[in-house]
Amino acid sequence: MLQFKSIELKDREIINSHLAKQNYRASDLCFTNLYCWGKKFDTQFAVTDDWLFIRFKDNNKRNSYLKPIGTGDIKEGIGIIQDDHTQFDTVFQIRGLTREMIDEIEA
Repeated sequence: MLQFKSIELKDREIINSHLAKQNYRASDLCFTNLYCWGKKFDTQFAVTDDWLFIRFKDNNKRNSYLKPIGTGDIKEGIGIIQDDHTQFDTVFQIRGLTREMIDEIEA
């Protein structure tokens, strides 16, 4: 099980080091926005095996994830968050996916 924790200012460097590994530059994958919206959406992160995982609650208080960020096989990253999600009694969902992200996951 992943060890998620709330995002704090002191986590900026570790989170940004992972965010820099991907090409998606929209504001939902920006440390400042993740931090600022953290309390409203209970945004949390976990780092393991060179992956950054971000979990939050949507407007209906259901747990959601952003696409895993890492240099490994994306299917491995998806599997890790699917395993993490088994602790919740809600539908597994990844939010904020672009067409390119979906294509990468489905490849």
